[in-house]
Amino acid sequence: MAAGAVTAQRRQLRVLCLHGHGQTPLSFREKTGGFRKGVKKLVDWTFLAAPHAAPPRVVHPAEVSDAAEGSDAYGAHGLSWYDFTALISGRPEGARTFLQSVQQSLDVIDAACEIDGPFDGVFAFSQGASLAALIMALSETRSNGVDVPGIGLVLGPHTSFGFAALAAGFLPGDGRISADTPHLEHTALLQPAFVAAVPIQAAAFVLYGTGDRIIPAERSQKLAALFVAPAMVEHEGGHHVPSSAVVRKAFQAFVQNEHTLRAV
Repeated sequence: MAAGAVTAQRRQLRVLCLHGHGQTPLSFREKTGGFRKGVKKLVDWTFLAAPHAAPPRVVHPAEVSDAAEGSDAYGAHGLSWYDFTALISGRPEGARTFLQSVQQSLDVIDAACEIDGPFDGVFAFSQGASLAALIMALSETRSNGVDVPGIGLVLGPHTSFGFAALAAGFLPGDGRISADTPHLEHTALLQPAFVAAVPIQAAAFVLYGTGDRIIPAERSQKLAALFVAPAMVEHEGGHHVPSSAVVRKAFQAFVQNEHTLRAV
């Protein structure tokens, strides 16, 4: 290096974080601290609250519940990105109100991107990961000038992510529905967006557990298949974001690559 030359310092990546069903920004932040620790110097995290209250439900014994830790200002049952109560009750307006609730969530995310963005990527868990995947799909169709028939969802002009890190995510409507997770069935209404988008060109980190009885591993694998070249990481745990050394190392490698590409 020549005398007097200055080495440019790369900025941090900016990542928007979307919690799972029944969680809050606070509970999601707390439960992913160990997972995110290895990249704290590379990433600036923004945790966003979903706009809908999660309805009371029976918690699966295998699920790590965030109800107690995540109650704070949002109520004992946490938050949700989707409002599927009318669908579950069989009311005729169910499909319409469900899609309206998804659009409201897309609008909340677009407002966050306008005010606090732009963001380089999105990190999301479970239901939040399904919504993040929907955003990546709608972004892909927007880039390709493809219309998505039947669902009427509009991705806001400020919403754009270069990569997605998806933990315990699922492709809406693709798998079995248990009595404990009836809300997953109704996300099948979103499938046209994914069909129109395949393959998604953006980078993706897909994390899933072989012991997850809420979102079985094969559902996350189907989600990963939407992307051209996803980084897929498997762990032996259940429905949570683990902080084992192997998982953290894999995530650090993914983030480091994105940081090299984007943080200039």
